[in-house]
Amino acid sequence: MRRFTKKTTLSTLAVALLTVAGIGVTVVARTMAQDLEEPVRIGAICNDGWESSATGRGACSHHGGVMCWEYSDGTCTKVRAGCKSDCRDDYDSELESCKSTYDDPDDADELQQCIQNATDDYESCIKECDS
Repeated sequence: MRRFTKKTTLSTLAVALLTVAGIGVTVVARTMAQDLEEPVRIGAICNDGWESSATGRGACSHHGGVMCWEYSDGTCTKVRAGCKSDCRDDYDSELESCKSTYDDPDDADELQQCIQNATDDYESCIKECDS
């Protein structure tokens, strides 16, 4: 038999009432996230001021990108300006380096590996920007 604490019962009741009242998924997610110990991403504020309840890629795709990610503890973590363009610049630079280092046709395998490493670094950089 599960024991309900006052906090759990009140939180569950609040979620139920908010859902029935049609206040929205964002409020429900925020209420549920507050019961967790670690803050959880609950939405985004876009560069044009739009507030989105989306928590991942594409959250502000039609609003100029994410300005900051909102968390259940009330914080809003700013996204580094220009982060993704920095990743792209580094990637382009690495590709040029690969091409100039492995310019002999006999170096095709090394060139391919160098390009793959540059691509992996770029994808990792983009993920860092999004987190």
